[in-house]
Amino acid sequence: MLQLVKGQVTEVIDKSGSGYFKAKFKDISTEPVTVILSSPGYKKGGGGLFFMPDIGDFIIAAYDDQESLAYYQGTLIQNVKPSSSIQNVKPSSSKGNIARTSNSNVGASIQDVKPSSSKGPIAKKSYSNVGAPIRTTYEDKFGQGLSITRNREETPPKINSSVDLTSEKNKKFSLNDSPDIEAILIRNQHGEGIKIQGDANGNSPAGEISIESNGPQHYICRNTYINMRLVDGKDINISNDSGGGMSTPVLTRPNAGFAALYPEDGAAGMTPKRYGGIYLRSAWGDVSMAAKGLTSRIFLSTSGGRIQIVSKPDATSPTGFSSDVRIESTGDISLKSAGNINISADKDVNISANNMNVKTLVNYVTESGGIASIKSAGSMTLDGTTIDLNSGLSVPAVIPRVFPTIYNDYYE
Repeated sequence: MLQLVKGQVTEVIDKSGSGYFKAKFKDISTEPVTVILSSPGYKKGGGGLFFMPDIGDFIIAAYDDQESLAYYQGTLIQNVKPSSSIQNVKPSSSKGNIARTSNSNVGASIQDVKPSSSKGPIAKKSYSNVGAPIRTTYEDKFGQGLSITRNREETPPKINSSVDLTSEKNKKFSLNDSPDIEAILIRNQHGEGIKIQGDANGNSPAGEISIESNGPQHYICRNTYINMRLVDGKDINISNDSGGGMSTPVLTRPNAGFAALYPEDGAAGMTPKRYGGIYLRSAWGDVSMAAKGLTSRIFLSTSGGRIQIVSKPDATSPTGFSSDVRIESTGDISLKSAGNINISADKDVNISANNMNVKTLVNYVTESGGIASIKSAGSMTLDGTTIDLNSGLSVPAVIPRVFPTIYNDYYE
């Protein structure tokens, strides 16, 4: 015959892994009784729910006086005094090595087992501020597990609705429908992670995805490609606002050999500035930038210089638009080539400067297909071993060989 009895868990170690533990029942014996764990939906060989009470937990069990075994029914939420009794549970007759004892003796023996130091399965956070239960949990004594919260409070107005999966170190996966959050959250114990916004609220727009970390972020695709596309929205902004507070210094500065020319980049004792930069690098392919709108522009700018490629409508062009390339600097503009520097214009080449200096190591040749004019507001000096006028000895200038621009691999 089965009887409901109340007891306290004394041992949960079961090397066989069979789902047994031991507890003392004051109405049964002074010695621990074997208790068989029962669980909803549990299947032979695994599956369903498995949860074991902790040492010191007060439990309710169904005791079989024929088999001298107890079957676990549940854990009491609040710790009941060991000397308390459950009404209408009569002591069973002794059987085997489990003897009946008087209440006075059993009460003393159960008190020898100290209650668990854990807060128990139900903490204060499981109730609202008016004392109503708001949370369903499946957690162990370390706080890791599943928690389902549904709370609506009128004073002060508050809605809290979430499903949270939490680890022992407080790593958390949360499906949160609370109006002030309204998002899917994946967070580590330091608060770093991913947020996928649902509906909009006062903090975030609808559908926002945020990734935040204090450590490095790596995006690796091993076999195919990475595609980032904004279909119908605003801008794509990439910004490095680092001031170098967390940078790692490198001993050798790459441009130390140019300290005389660029003291700001190669001075003695300076280390490479590995912060604040944005770098694009391709090991085997091209690096391309394309602005495809009819009036699109590409800007490269620093605080002292700008390079711009500007598209504009042009009725004389076969494509209906043309582009200007503009270079501006508050310092020098330098061009250096180990080969030729070729400049060609279908119209005019106009150069204006305070002074113009042209020096060649061998020949200096100019040629005009029309009028050649040299004018000076001051004196004009020609020096040479010989100076020939209309001698027929002049040589023609070389026509610049300018290569046309080509398309990248995406026909841009």
